Amino acid sequence: AGTGAEVIRLGMRFPSWRFVAADISPDMLHVCRERAAGHGMSGRVEYFCGRLRDYRPQLSFDAATSIFVSHFILSREERQAHFQAIADSLKPGGLLVVGDLHGDRHSGNFSHLVAAWLEGYAAHGVSEEELDRDREHIERDIAFLPESELLDLLERAGFSRAVRFYQTFLFGAWVGFKL
Repeated sequence: AGTGAEVIRLGMRFPSWRFVAADISPDMLHVCRERAAGHGMSGRVEYFCGRLRDYRPQLSFDAATSIFVSHFILSREERQAHFQAIADSLKPGGLLVVGDLHGDRHSGNFSHLVAAWLEGYAAHGVSEEELDRDREHIERDIAFLPESELLDLLERAGFSRAVRFYQTFLFGAWVGFKL
C-alpha cells in the first residue's frame, strides 16, 4: 500500500472499485488510511498490516499491484512467496502489475544506469548528501534481479509470461495474468 498513491489514483478513476491496502509498515498504512479518508474512500478500502502470505482474503480478487515492493525483499525465496501469495489471492485471469527496480549488478551497463538514474535525480535539486544516502540505500537495501529472473519468479507463481510496458533506467513495470 505504501502511502496509498495507487489506491487513491485507481479509486478516483474507478469509483465502483474496492481495495485491500496491505503493508508491513503500520506507519505507511496510517498515511494510506488518512489519504483514502481525505478522498472520500474510507468505505472502499480494507487495511492489512503484515506480509501478504499471512493475509487470508474472503474472496478472490480481479487485480493486484506490487509497486516498489519486491526489490526490498532480499531473499529470492521470500520474493517467490510474495508473488505466490498474490497469485493465490487472484481469480484465474486476474491481472498483476509489478513495478520494481531491476537489473544485473554484474553487467557492464548496471553502473552506467545507476549513475544516469542518480544524475537525473540530482537534476531535480537533490543535495550531494541525499545522493550519497541514495547510493548507500541502493547498495544495502535493494535486491536487484535481472529481468529474466524476475519474470521466472512470476511464472513459477502461476502468472503468464509478464510483458514489460514501462522502463526508465533501473525501474521497470510489467503486466501478467494468473493462469
